[in-house]
Amino acid sequence: MKWTIRENIVAGVIGILLLGLSSMLAIYAGFRVAERAMHEVADVEEPTSAAAYEMEINVIGTGLGVLKYLDTGDPQYRDRVEKDEADFVRFKARYDQLAETAAGKELGNKVGVLFGEFVQLGRVLMDQRDERETLFRAIAENFEVIDGILDEEIQENLDEAGPDGQEKVIEAAAMEGDIAEVGAWLGNYLRVPTPAYRERIFNNARDFRVHLAEFKNLRLSETEIQRTSRLEKIFSRTFSMIQKDLALHDELQEQVRQFLALREQMDYVLDEEIQTLTMKDLDASKRMAEEAHVVVIRTVAFLLPAFLALGGAVGLMIFRSINNPLRQLMEGTSAVAAGDMTYRMPSDGRDEFARVGQNFNRMVSQLETTTVSKVRLEMNEERLREANSNLRNEIGERRRVEEKLKFLARELVRSNKELQDFASVAAHDLQEPLRKVRVFGDRLKAKCGEALGERGGDYLARMQSATGRMQILINDLLSLSRVTTRARPFVSINLGKVVRRVLSDLEVRVEQTGGRVEVGELPSLEADPTQIRQLLQNLIGNALKFHRKDVPPLVKVHAEHLHGNGTGLAADSNGNGKCCRIIVEDNGIGFDEKYLGLIFTVFQRLHGRSEYEGTGVGLAICRKIAERHGGYITAKSTPGKGASFLITLPLQQARKDGTV
Repeated sequence: MKWTIRENIVAGVIGILLLGLSSMLAIYAGFRVAERAMHEVADVEEPTSAAAYEMEINVIGTGLGVLKYLDTGDPQYRDRVEKDEADFVRFKARYDQLAETAAGKELGNKVGVLFGEFVQLGRVLMDQRDERETLFRAIAENFEVIDGILDEEIQENLDEAGPDGQEKVIEAAAMEGDIAEVGAWLGNYLRVPTPAYRERIFNNARDFRVHLAEFKNLRLSETEIQRTSRLEKIFSRTFSMIQKDLALHDELQEQVRQFLALREQMDYVLDEEIQTLTMKDLDASKRMAEEAHVVVIRTVAFLLPAFLALGGAVGLMIFRSINNPLRQLMEGTSAVAAGDMTYRMPSDGRDEFARVGQNFNRMVSQLETTTVSKVRLEMNEERLREANSNLRNEIGERRRVEEKLKFLARELVRSNKELQDFASVAAHDLQEPLRKVRVFGDRLKAKCGEALGERGGDYLARMQSATGRMQILINDLLSLSRVTTRARPFVSINLGKVVRRVLSDLEVRVEQTGGRVEVGELPSLEADPTQIRQLLQNLIGNALKFHRKDVPPLVKVHAEHLHGNGTGLAADSNGNGKCCRIIVEDNGIGFDEKYLGLIFTVFQRLHGRSEYEGTGVGLAICRKIAERHGGYITAKSTPGKGASFLITLPLQQARKDGTV
């Protein structure tokens, strides 16, 4: 009777399993013999040696961790020391459990005592390093404070023409040099601790005190006396810290030497004493294990060829039962793929391939009756190629349109730049002829005023008024150009001082209108002081200009801090916006809010404001200034009730390296 493929495979696998099981049983019996020989090696001698080796690694790791922490201060090395300490304790307990001789136990106790002293000294070293780091940071901060007092409070405010002026300058410079020398020699000593560097530190500190005393003996103002007294207190406190730091540094160096000596002592005990003791017992146990393994290898050498022979015979039987039917199936699929729908596979028999042949023949019969003609397939393929070509053409056209849009955008930016340059050059070139027209008009009025008569005088007045307006327009255009082309460095400014200076410039206009300006609390920020002054002057000036005839103008200037990221400007890790909003509001004529999209555009004069003097450039300048400072300006108004302008600016500017 012919077997099925499944029955052939099951029979072959059972035969292989039986031979494999018998082989495994023989090998297992041999390994049981070897296990008893290896027990002494694996469970006693090698673990003892391994535990001693691991303890040595933990000692080295602890030492490296402490030294690395002393060098870098990285907390990961302190964690590494704690981990190595815990590992050493674990392997030390393992060693104590395995050690069988009195000599081995005594050596284990000795290395445990040494490691305890080693770890304790390492903790002391790391704590002293942290203390020195904190102390050194405080010394550096005090040096900055001393340098600030000398530079910004004493030297910059010295009156050289006053009493003892030149002597003050000389002594202040000498003190600055002495304090710099103290810092420099302190750094040199901490890098290379030599007695000469240490002596230089104390010599320069003594020189500083001498010059400070000579400076105090000069004729000082009350402010200079207070600053000098503060300088003396800070230096005394700083020098005490320096003396403490030097003492800690020397103590740390001595303890590092003790630390290294302890490590060398433990290395000797672990390498030369413990490992030598364990290796003697380990060699004897290994010889016993090797003899047991020889027996196992001989058994495997006999059984392995028999296992391979049986596996090859079973594999050949299975291959022959599968290969022929599989070859017939491949021939059938190739014939059908070539278009031969008459091919049929042999389907006699009771195995799995016979059922596959029956299913294959049924599939070919159905395919023969339902297959689409080759002509129709070719037509559909042609249509698909045509659609694909059209799609590629459409993609290419879209890419050309995108390139054209990018070109137009670059041209728009270039045109805007050329327009700004033209406005700047034109305004500059018009100033000189306009000035001549005004000068000649003034001369004409002075020399021929009566001869011109009433009508001529009216013409001359109109001409002078027109040239005055042209001069204002030219000045505004130049201001707009400077905002976009001239970049001054940002400095820390106080908005309150800037507003007071603006009010000083507008004092005459405030008195003429009978108005009042109320100024609230204003913050400090980093900005271009000239441009911020111009922005506030434009807004406050507009508030005084566009007032109602029946009510004196009232202008309020105040600010508020913003929180969260709703402003679109920078925010810190807590979500608090590092920006402020400056608000300038008035009770003037206002404007319709439908003009909000136009008021910050150049030359836009709104309906209802044309009777007032103005060029339509001032608010555009304000917008440019706000944008240059990384902010923006908005407005809101109710006609007849006043207007409010809100300027949102960052308190600190972003640096090139990404910091604030």
